Amino acid sequence: MKYPKIAVFLIIVFFSIFLVDTFFLNGLLLQWGTLNNEKVFLNNQWWRVITAPLFHFGVIHIFANSLATYCTGILIESKIKSTWFLLIFMVSNTLERIIFVFIFSPGSSVGSSPGIFGLIGVIVIYCIRNKSFFIEHIKSREMEYLIGYGILGNILFVNSLVDIIERLFVHAVGFIIGVMLGVILNLTPKEKILKNTSV
Repeated sequence: MKYPKIAVFLIIVFFSIFLVDTFFLNGLLLQWGTLNNEKVFLNNQWWRVITAPLFHFGVIHIFANSLATYCTGILIESKIKSTWFLLIFMVSNTLERIIFVFIFSPGSSVGSSPGIFGLIGVIVIYCIRNKSFFIEHIKSREMEYLIGYGILGNILFVNSLVDIIERLFVHAVGFIIGVMLGVILNLTPKEKILKNTSV
């Protein structure tokens, strides 16, 4: 099991921003970086689709997402390389935020869960195409946590049916983007060459 350095780096970034903003800046960074469709469209603040995943609402939110990030790192980062791990996380988050801002009107939307679900999508593709990986990890603590995260993350701490719909949308889109990226990455020219030469 290799050390998931990008997963740990992301967690450090999450907590650094959270702690600095909470104890020193009184939420100034949160106001600057959250996703808000009025500020995106009316003020052209498109950086928010990139920065929103780095912020979290409260201790439970940041701990749940950090542990999920770490679990995906343990399971898949060494399999797909750290650069791809980071790229999938960022692309899943950014694309989902762009889609979300055109459909919903959030007062404030933050969190890294779209990227985490994108990585879960890649893990699913990896399990389908690598049965030994699936057998080895299906009963691991990391996989159990991610399954629980995927279920409970859609139903806990919601205030209305609209909240549930928005959260399901966010996670489903992130997951679908991850699945698509997982399929695409599996078809890189390098892997095709390896498959052809092994015949």
